[in-house]
Parts: sequence; structure tokens; C-alpha cells
Amino acid sequence: MKKLLIIIIIALFSLTGCNFFEAPVQKEKTDSKENIDIDIDNDQFNDDTSYLYYYNNLSTKEKDIYTSIYNCLINYQSKIELPSADYEQIVSINEYVLYDHPEIFYFNYFELQNQVDVCYYKPIYTYNQDEVTELTKQLENIRNQFISSLDSNSSDYDKLKAIYNYVIEKNTYVDGAKDNQYITSALIYGNTVCSGYVKAIQYLCEAIDINSAYIVGKALNDSDNSSHAWNLIELDGDYYYLDATWGDYVDEQNAFTMYSYFMFDSDTMLKLYQPTSDYKNTINGKYCYFDYENYYNESYDLNQLKIMVRNYRNNGINWMEFKFSDSCYQQAKTNLIDNEEMFDLYNQYASGSYSIQYFYLDSLNILIFKMP
Repeated sequence: MKKLLIIIIIALFSLTGCNFFEAPVQKEKTDSKENIDIDIDNDQFNDDTSYLYYYNNLSTKEKDIYTSIYNCLINYQSKIELPSADYEQIVSINEYVLYDHPEIFYFNYFELQNQVDVCYYKPIYTYNQDEVTELTKQLENIRNQFISSLDSNSSDYDKLKAIYNYVIEKNTYVDGAKDNQYITSALIYGNTVCSGYVKAIQYLCEAIDINSAYIVGKALNDSDNSSHAWNLIELDGDYYYLDATWGDYVDEQNAFTMYSYFMFDSDTMLKLYQPTSDYKNTINGKYCYFDYENYYNESYDLNQLKIMVRNYRNNGINWMEFKFSDSCYQQAKTNLIDNEEMFDLYNQYASGSYSIQYFYLDSLNILIFKMP
């Protein structure tokens, strides 16, 4: 008598580098069991130092499935038995493993083989074991070289800023880039999409003991309704967000690192995205970029803005970003742009005729000017 064997293939696609899509295939097969890998190294999971953001929100049963999948992938196993045949549940937990573990860069898709009395998980890898070993060494060398360049006495905030700068400077956003779901695209090849930016930052943060999670959702200003990913950062017991993809500003004439998307609070995050994964609320926001670096304006004060310009200039930053309160943003926009008071900010640094490039982010009350 034949039993029905359903093979469900879960594949990764990269419309924007951030989504999982499913393609079911159904076949019939005789009732014969293949040899499977069943040795699970639980100690390896217990020693895992990753920020287990998604794992910690799971039920006991879901954690068992997560642990099994994690150990399967980290040990490069070919097939394991899972304690569940719930297709949607396994799809979600498989995503959570990948979200929590940027070091797993060689997963392509999996087949879920669901017989009447057992469920098998069979991962398909993009690289063989020797290639995984070699690429892992490259990633570790890149990470170690970068970490060694940091000042050990600098604050966690400054180290985060260095990571943000490094990942942006190293990469170009390229749809369809090789390995674009993974850190290899960002840290080795230098061409990536949002997933690569996020996982590269996770991977580097882990090396300096800063918790960073992979957050998924939709960009509110995206008419295509496509998926996006960005980082959650836990710092001194509070939660912040950063988006190196959007911080990597490029147009036909300019390319620069934009700090408007570095260390912002949960209220700002909800103005930019509609998260589909769990997120954390910011409590006091001490380390929000504009507050922490004194580029936030509660009222419109041209003299105060001149001090901010001097600070930016002393730090070697040519693209200068200023955030304003709701009560003064329109006044600042009118005075600086329409009334051309922006030239008053830069006259002492320029001679003769000069021009200023600028743009604004109305949703965030931010004005941005380029040093002439």
C-alpha cells in the first residue's frame, strides 16, 4: 500500500531582498524511510552567543523546532526529523532561525517531507562544506580586522556608528546581487540589498556584545508595497532602530552616509515602516542620533544652527542634517530655504559666489544641507 508523501519546497526570492515565498510541490512515493541525520548537538545551541530575539518569544514546542533547525543548519546536516508537521509553523520558525543567525549564509531553501507518521526537514545549501568553511574564515577575518580598528575605549554608541559607517561605505545597493539575503553579499562582495545590510550589522554588533535584531515589514512610502528590513538595537536597556539601506544615500551626483536613519526611536520607526515582526518601544531615547549629538532643535534659532554647522564641520561631515520639533519645523523650512537663511549658516566658510544643495524629509522634520 502506498502512503502519500508531500514535499513542500520553500524557496527564497529577492524582489527587495527581504521576503520569503512558498512554492508547494506534491509527489507520491512508496512507504520507505531514508537514512536521516538525527544527532543534534544541543550543547552547541546552548553555547550560542547570538541575540536570540525571535527564539525568546517562542513557546516551548516552537523552541524545540527552532533548536532542531538551527543545529541542522549550523552542523550542515542533510536531513532531520522534526517534532511537527505544521507547515506554516515550520516556515515561520525557519525564518526566525535565519533572522537570529546572520552567520548562516549558505541556506538556499528547504524541502519539508511530510509522511503520515513523521515529518522530515531537508535543507538545500548554496555552497558545499569546503566552500562554507572558506567563506566563514573570510567573514571572520573581515570582522576581526574591523573590530581591531575600533578604539577599545570608545563608547558602544561610537562603535555602533563606526559599524553603520563601515557597512554603508563598503556596499552598493544592487537588486539581484549574489547572496543578497546574506552577510556574504555585504561583507565579502560589497553588493547587497536590505537583508545584507541588516545581517552585516547584526554580525558585527555581536562581536562587540551589542544586541541587534532583524526587523521585517513594509516601507510606508513605498507604492510597490514591497518588503523591507532594518535593525533593532538594544543599548543600555533601551531600544533603538537603524536602517543602513536608507542611510546609504546615492543619487546621480552625490553619495553619502545619512544619519537621519541612524539610532532613531520607535515612534520614528512607526512613521517610516509598518513592521510585521515584533518590535520594542523606546523608553527614554537617550541615544537617538539628533538628541545625543545635539543636532535637535526645539525652536528655530539661527545662532544655534551656526554652532551645529561648526560641529559638523569639525567632524569632517559635509552633508549636515538638522531635526526640528513639530512646533518649529515649518518655520525653519521657510526661513532657511525660502528666505535663504541657509546662506547665513555658511557664509563664513565660503568666498565669492557659491551654491548649497539641500533636501528635506517632511515626515521626520529633517532638513539636510551640503557644505559648499
